[in-house]
Amino acid sequence: MRKGRGFVAGFGLGVLGLVALLWGTVRPGGAGAAWARPMQRATPTPLPQPTGHPPAYPPPWAPTPREHFLLARPFPETRGDVPLPDSRFGTFLKPGKAHLGIDMPAPKGTPILAVADGEVLWAGRGFLFGRPHLEDPYGVAVFLRHDIGWGMYRLYTLYAHMQTTFVTKGQRVTRGQVIGEVGATGKVTGPHLHLEVRYVHPSSPNPDKALNPELWIAPYLNWGALVGQVRSTTGIYLPNYKVVILPETWPEEVQALWHGYRTLRLRTYTLTPNVEQDPLYQENFAVGNLPAGRYRLRIVWWGVPYEREVIIRPGQVTYFRFQGRQGFVEVREPGRTFWEVAP
Repeated sequence: MRKGRGFVAGFGLGVLGLVALLWGTVRPGGAGAAWARPMQRATPTPLPQPTGHPPAYPPPWAPTPREHFLLARPFPETRGDVPLPDSRFGTFLKPGKAHLGIDMPAPKGTPILAVADGEVLWAGRGFLFGRPHLEDPYGVAVFLRHDIGWGMYRLYTLYAHMQTTFVTKGQRVTRGQVIGEVGATGKVTGPHLHLEVRYVHPSSPNPDKALNPELWIAPYLNWGALVGQVRSTTGIYLPNYKVVILPETWPEEVQALWHGYRTLRLRTYTLTPNVEQDPLYQENFAVGNLPAGRYRLRIVWWGVPYEREVIIRPGQVTYFRFQGRQGFVEVREPGRTFWEVAP
């Protein structure tokens, strides 16, 4: 009987507590009122939308022997063309596969420009299959063989996910010519231009290997590029490894061009048989759209953060090397460390 009475008493207290809670919830100013109201969220200040991009250096642009900016911008100045931070060259897609180009979002119908003189080798669907094919992930694409190169490297460019093309196979095109419009064909989540830079070389005669377009496209005036090797203590290239870039100052218009980002949390390449390192830099990290100025790099190795200040110079490439627990090491030549350079 005592157990029964205790149960009844406990049940009664529970009911009274529930009634009190509900009363507090609905009573104006009650303790539960805040819990009952929808959570109030701060409204972020909207950034200005980029209505265009700054003028670029005229290609070919090579102020020092370290640069080979041979290609023009793929969009007119009325449209920003900074790649998305998470859809850059070498981005990990799945085991054994990485992103071979850069993705630049733009509304459907945005003009796409040839980045150099050349010949049209493909225009339409089916590039991946070598024949018309509706299931091609590239969608409507144009593939150009250019008249220019660097050393023994002959350059090609691929423009994918287009809405329509204005060129045909075998046609000659000139730099700046409109070859098509941005679309959302193929395997996409929204309208954008997927741009690849490929090459042929005596040791690689088929144009199936890709280079980072950001190291070949002329930067905006007073902007530059950052190139690096991110390795383990024993010298192994680190794939898909986080590199944080913090600008000292960044105006709102620059932040808008960078899709609202200010702190850039980027990743090293995932090197695959088709993701090729630059013949000069031998890099596994690069970002080619940074305004000139001071930045801080941050890389964490086994829980220990390492930082270094770098200066991006107008129209030039700044390079660095990170080597595990040694942190950032000095380099005399791009892509090489002091012990790899002959005295």
